[in-house]
Order: sequence, then structure tokens, then C-alpha cells
Amino acid sequence: MSKLVVFSGLPGAGKTTLARAYCEQTGAVHLRVDTIEDAILRSSLKPASPEEAGYLAAYAQAEDNLKLGRDVVADAVNALEVAREGWRRAAMAANAEFFPVEIICTDAGAHKTRITERKPDLGALPMPDWTAVQERVWEPWAEDHAIRIETARRSVDSCLAELLQRLSE
Repeated sequence: MSKLVVFSGLPGAGKTTLARAYCEQTGAVHLRVDTIEDAILRSSLKPASPEEAGYLAAYAQAEDNLKLGRDVVADAVNALEVAREGWRRAAMAANAEFFPVEIICTDAGAHKTRITERKPDLGALPMPDWTAVQERVWEPWAEDHAIRIETARRSVDSCLAELLQRLSE
């Protein structure tokens, strides 16, 4: 049975770094919503806001890959329950296991440094500043079993080892 591992967390918490490490280790398909949104913004359509289209495209790609028996990592902020519900539906439609993962960085100083010092890796999608991260609305996961990974003052390898262990339980 394939599995959908849904990464969530505020910008700068370490989602994409850990998602990439996980995919390198396991061979899972990496679906990064920011990459999809960036492509939409660079398209001739020039939408005012690419978020809904980005998530909808990612849900569809997740479902397609899960139906092929591939494990999928969904890499997005996923701050709202409505966004998370789309991932649940994709997993259910593909008869795949669903694993919610929340990436957190509780050290505000380290988190701010990550936001202010990171280099943009996408062309059209603007990167949030520290104020935008602090003001972001965050809804708790409905699943009480969501895996929470703290990234403050930890190496990627340490976080990855914890994630792999928790997913195998």
C-alpha cells in the first residue's frame, strides 16, 4: 500500500529541507506546492493568487502517483484544515495510507534567522518576511496522531532519523 506523507509547517520551519531528505532516502515522489505555484505565476495566465490552483494540482498529482503505488510527500504550509482535507481525499481515493507531519521550529531566533537569511530558489513566488510568518494563521491538525518534528538546533539527519522511526511505528 502506498503512503502519502503530508508535511506542514510555517515557512522556514524546515519542511522542504526535511521533505527532500526523506525523498532522497526513500525514493518517494516530492510534490512541493511552492514549485507548482511558482510555475502558475510564471504562466501566461498571470493569476492574482496561485494558491488554490497550486494545491488542486498537487492533490491531483498525489492521487495519480499513489494509484501507481508510489509513496508521495506533500510539501506545503498546509496551515488550514481545508488544505489538509484535500490531501486526505487524495489518499482515500488512492486507497493509500495517510501520515500528517507537522514541522516546527520553536526557537524564534533561529526561525527568524532562517527566514531572513535564506536564498530564494523560485523565480516568481515571493518569499515571506518574518512579519508575514509571525502573522500567518495556523489551525491545529484534526488528527491527534500527527507526527510533530522539532527542527530547532537539530541536524537534518537527526530530524530525518526521528521521522523515519515515527513513520515505522
